[in-house]
Amino acid sequence: MKLRLSILLFVLWHSLGWSAQIQVPTSVPNTDSLLPFALEQFNIQSCRFQQVYGTSAFSTLSPGGQYITELRFRADPGTGRGFETVLPDVQINFSVTARGPDTLSTTFAENIGMNEQTVVGRGPLSLSTLGSPVSFDLRIVLTTPYFYDPALGHLLMDVRNYRALPPPHHETMRAGPLDAANVLGDTVSYAAALDVAAPSGFANSAGLVTLFVTQPIPEPSTWALLATALVMSGGGRWLRRRGNG
Repeated sequence: MKLRLSILLFVLWHSLGWSAQIQVPTSVPNTDSLLPFALEQFNIQSCRFQQVYGTSAFSTLSPGGQYITELRFRADPGTGRGFETVLPDVQINFSVTARGPDTLSTTFAENIGMNEQTVVGRGPLSLSTLGSPVSFDLRIVLTTPYFYDPALGHLLMDVRNYRALPPPHHETMRAGPLDAANVLGDTVSYAAALDVAAPSGFANSAGLVTLFVTQPIPEPSTWALLATALVMSGGGRWLRRRGNG
């Protein structure tokens, strides 16, 4: 019985499609970016950073949208390095925006659209990468998954980095350059300010190369099968306990 239930749960788990991944942009990376995480490199104390991802980059999402559960970045292959740090005070929001790549306003409020949500609550943020130019090993797991439907508009990532890493700190504790692409007409661009409280900043065609980890909404029948399997598993244990009582 245990073996049959384990096999059923395994099959159902994988049928949910938990680990779909989407890389944005797919254009060849040709630059790096210290924003929004490596403030120490600029000798600044805070920053605001908005990056837009064009709807066309999400053509593989399920019709009607999917949950974004994780962001992944990677070190720049030319200038990047391994590091492990805890940024003291960061918040990340997502929203749907009508402003596409290369059309972001330099006024941050004009870029924020519908369905704004805090996906990483304000506080310390752990970041680490081995410095590999291939692996997206810098992972940010969203504390609140974001449901994104490309039919509603482009996706806006809004990062508020409230405070730079205080000195003293070893080089390996400071965030380093991340892989980025600066290609006019691709699926990313950003607007930023070197002060988190600034209402506006400057715009740039570049953007961090980002790997989104997504999770589709399971079909009701799949949830029903999973629930049945869990009930059967729990019920079997209850009956065995009753029999031994």
